[in-house]
Amino acid sequence: MKKVRCIAVLCAAVMSLSAFAGCADKKKNNSEDNSPQAVDQMPSNPVIKETDFMSFIFDEGGTNYLHMTLDELNAAEDNAYTEDNALEYDPDFGYVVYDLGELDSLFCGRAKLGGKLPVHCQLNLKDDKIVKISYAIEEAEGVDVKEVCKNLSECIAGALPEDYIAEYDRKPEGKDSAVFANTVDGYVFTVKHSDLDDNGYPVIMSIETYKDKYGME
Repeated sequence: MKKVRCIAVLCAAVMSLSAFAGCADKKKNNSEDNSPQAVDQMPSNPVIKETDFMSFIFDEGGTNYLHMTLDELNAAEDNAYTEDNALEYDPDFGYVVYDLGELDSLFCGRAKLGGKLPVHCQLNLKDDKIVKISYAIEEAEGVDVKEVCKNLSECIAGALPEDYIAEYDRKPEGKDSAVFANTVDGYVFTVKHSDLDDNGYPVIMSIETYKDKYGME
């Protein structure tokens, strides 16, 4: 009985190995057969439409999105800012990032960029509320980064109330930077280079309240 049992076990093992090898071959063949189709079906990064986050500055009665929750933002923007649409989504660590695709302007057409550039939008959160909105503008061939900074800065400067003070080329923000602020009850608008030598991309444009920027209650 022991000998018969051993033979049965050996046969079962051989059959299992054969089946495993067959599955491996089948998987390999399927992979080879379907690889072009698989590449074609790979989903691209979701691209969402730019929200007019600066409308409260440019338009009378425009919407101020700062201090909204993500749920409130999604209710206002047709659920564009969901986890499924995000490039990075980590509200527990205070940020979410979305791809706006290649844009030739910012602020919904108000500030021309001089060409199509890849743009990401990051929302920073505190206590589940949006405390900072940032645009990261990446490089594209033939578009001068200095012109991008200049166009953004001029567009912002032309829309702000007269009591806003502008600082240009401020050291922490780098060459071609601009920072606009008024009082502790107002807002801070920043245009900066974010590379090491302040001469290239990305350009970061951010919106936040004065109190949020400087940690004031």
